[in-house]
Amino acid sequence: MEQIKDKIDKCMILIMERFDKLENKLEKLYETNNIKDTDLLDDSEAQSLLNVSKRTLQRYKQQKLLPHSKVKGKSYYLGFDIIMFKRGRMNKI
Repeated sequence: MEQIKDKIDKCMILIMERFDKLENKLEKLYETNNIKDTDLLDDSEAQSLLNVSKRTLQRYKQQKLLPHSKVKGKSYYLGFDIIMFKRGRMNKI
């Protein structure tokens, strides 16, 4: 009887871990859904929404994975591009 209880406890822990992962993904999707296609986002906003470091964002730009425009030396991203990039990354997970 004790073994069954232990197995059930382990299963519940695994289920809760999966729920936590799903919750995190849903929160990230919710953040993305609050972006309008025409919004202009700077580097720090893009980093936050994509959950990447400054260097990773720079790498995305250099590899032309994420479209951007420069105004007076500062990079800006369209909300649409951030949404599409994020969806593409989510599909790979």
